[in-house]
Order: sequence, then structure tokens, then C-alpha cells
Amino acid sequence: MRVSITGWYGTETMGDRAILDGILSVLDGLDGNLTVKVGSLFPFYTERTFFEEREIFRRSAPKARLEIFSVKDRQELEENIASSDLVIMGGGPLMDLEELYIVRRCFRLAEKLGIPAVVMGCGIGPLNSRRHIGVVRDILVLSSAISFRDETSRNTARELYGDGFSFQVLGDPAAISAWNYKEAVSESYNGPEYCAVNFRGNPGGQYGKNIAVSDDDLRSLVFCLSREYGDVRLVPMHTFFVGGDDRYYLARLVLDVNMHTGGGV
Repeated sequence: MRVSITGWYGTETMGDRAILDGILSVLDGLDGNLTVKVGSLFPFYTERTFFEEREIFRRSAPKARLEIFSVKDRQELEENIASSDLVIMGGGPLMDLEELYIVRRCFRLAEKLGIPAVVMGCGIGPLNSRRHIGVVRDILVLSSAISFRDETSRNTARELYGDGFSFQVLGDPAAISAWNYKEAVSESYNGPEYCAVNFRGNPGGQYGKNIAVSDDDLRSLVFCLSREYGDVRLVPMHTFFVGGDDRYYLARLVLDVNMHTGGGV
């Protein structure tokens, strides 16, 4: 089976990597002879992801052949979609981003060629722009199947688009990745106990009023975790300048917390 996956790859966060890994695990359960082509905004960055996650991806889909194509190259995009048996929107939420038009282009081409296109375990929102709300509607109309990662996303979709769609909640593929990883390493890890936390630095520009957690809340959480575990490791969700590098935010957070705790983060 040949599958093309589109989303926000090329600027992927740790969450997007986990989503891709979870999708690979699901697809491998359907067909072990996979060719998975990931459409990327910046292919060089996704190449690094493939290198860093090679053991994880290999464990989820041992025989899968992974390829990358540029979604910004129209010919390359059209050739890869046309040669696929399935097209998946599988990376992050459908939200106020100009790149939604690329996803819509993939789905329109898939429909024209009679290729199933599915929204798989995505979130929805924030969607405040009427233009982007319309583009997401088009993507949903073009979808052969729609599954969201949580009830909140399904409720948001119903509020925006009514009951004319069949919205399923099948969970977040990233949760599959996290579970598989935990199962794989739980018996072999013999190191000291620690707590690893992923924070997204300053997400307000993307999520605005949807964010109800302040910097003070996060500092308090890290402080409590450091008292419980001693060793708290802050892992950036994102390390590319497009979309914001979380390491700057985390460095400031570590300095602030350590001044009050005397270390441990």
C-alpha cells in the first residue's frame, strides 16, 4: 500500500513526530508492505526527523519504506498524490494557517483521481478566520472519513459546520506512539528516576485566548515536579525557527525555577 501523509511536516514538533509514528503503527497493522510518502514544507528538516526517529519508526513499521516530497513543488506534490492508494491529513490540528490550502489541494486532487482521503486523529482549531473556516470545510467535504483526537475537537467541528458530517473520535495517533515507546523501554531502562516534560514555548500567538495556562502556572508545575522527582528534564516540543524555537523559553524557565529550588531542573 502506498500512502501519502500531509500535515505540518517540515516544521514538525515532537507531537507531530509522535502522530506520524502512531499512524505508521496503525498502517503497519493493515499492510506490512508499506510505502509512506510524507509531504513536507521544508524537506531538509523532515529528513533530520527521519534520521533522529529512525529506530522508533522502524519499530512501529519494520518493513515500511519512508519517502519525503515537497508540498511546495506543485509537480512533485501531484505526482506523489497520484501514485498513492490513500491520502491522510495526519499532523496536528486544522487551524488558522495558510498551509491549509496545501492540504485542500492534496484532498481535491485525491478526489479527482478517486483516491480515498481521510482526516486521521486531528484536532480542530483555533479557527477564527472566516477564510480558514471555509478551507477546513472544503477539506472535510472532500474527506472519505473524518476522525478527531478528542471530544472537544468534534464539538468544535459541530459548532462550526453543523451535523452534516460524520465526525468520529478515535483518539490521537500520538498516544499510540507514546504507549508503544513506554512498552518498549519500561523493562530495559535501569537509570535514575526522572520526569520528562514537553512544554511549547509562548504558544499564545497561535492559540490566543484558547490558552488558559500562564507562565506562572508552568513554573509552579515544574517546581512541584522537582520536589517529587528531584530531576526534571524539560524537552522542547519544537526546535526550528519557523514556528518558534522552544529552547529559548525553556532556558529562561530553568533559570527561574533553579533560582527558587537550588537546582534539579
